[in-house]
Amino acid sequence: MDRVRLKKGKQRELIEYAKCVTGTWKDLSVSLKCNDCYLKNELRNEKRTLSLILYKKLCDLASKSYNDMIEERLGENWGRKKGASMSPRTKAKNVKSIEPSEKLAEIVGIMLGDGNIYGKQYAVRICGHMEKDKCYLLNHVKPLFKEVFGTELKEYYHKSVNELILYAYSKFVVVNMEKYGLLEGNKKNNGSRIPYWILKNDSYTKCCIRGLFDTDGSVFINRNKIKIELSSAIEPLRNSIVNAMKLLGFEKGWTKSKGSVKTYGLYSKVDTEKFINIINFNNPKHKNKLCLDGVVA
Repeated sequence: MDRVRLKKGKQRELIEYAKCVTGTWKDLSVSLKCNDCYLKNELRNEKRTLSLILYKKLCDLASKSYNDMIEERLGENWGRKKGASMSPRTKAKNVKSIEPSEKLAEIVGIMLGDGNIYGKQYAVRICGHMEKDKCYLLNHVKPLFKEVFGTELKEYYHKSVNELILYAYSKFVVVNMEKYGLLEGNKKNNGSRIPYWILKNDSYTKCCIRGLFDTDGSVFINRNKIKIELSSAIEPLRNSIVNAMKLLGFEKGWTKSKGSVKTYGLYSKVDTEKFINIINFNNPKHKNKLCLDGVVA
């Protein structure tokens, strides 16, 4: 059964909100169909993560969504994987290193956009929209990982949140990703950025930027013109993106800001045509918008 890990303190908060609605711990446990002692002592004190079913019921009772507070979604094999993760991580001995390449640079961009590394479990995960990104994830990202790492990514469909997840447990993949500059855990907390080895090479830079825009970017039509945007709340990543784009001949900076999130936008015909000519997309949901009748690229 799938489980969710909320940010520290948020599981307790959600449970207590639901308890206020139902009245007593007994009433809440009856509504949730779970043991009241387990609910009060284990789940409330965050000694255990919430099953996806319990999480949804609690949100319904509290009339609140805690989706923004989810740090991690854990698959049905998590319990077995957790046992290994609780012990100190063994050193990466005898792990063969792969060579840098344009395809590896694109994977780095994809991971900086919609990917995560979990070092203790030697796990890698890439998320996308179940319908909009399905073709890209299954027909481009999966074969790309297979070619670069020789690893077959597995698929997991989170129908409740309309999310398609590609994942693998592989020491070989994670060790090599870390070697080439990707960091495990929360990308905002660890200050993720485009690695220097990519910025030293124009071809690598183009591929990495393509991976970032394929995953975190957006393409839309305004006044019959194509507009391209990418938003990020990670300052080191934003700085490295601007540096990368300047190396490729784009002088734009971050054009819009909303809280901690800033947006890099290409709005002029000159900039969008340049982007399409030298970087372009591999994600069909973006490429299809470039082919609309009557749109001027």
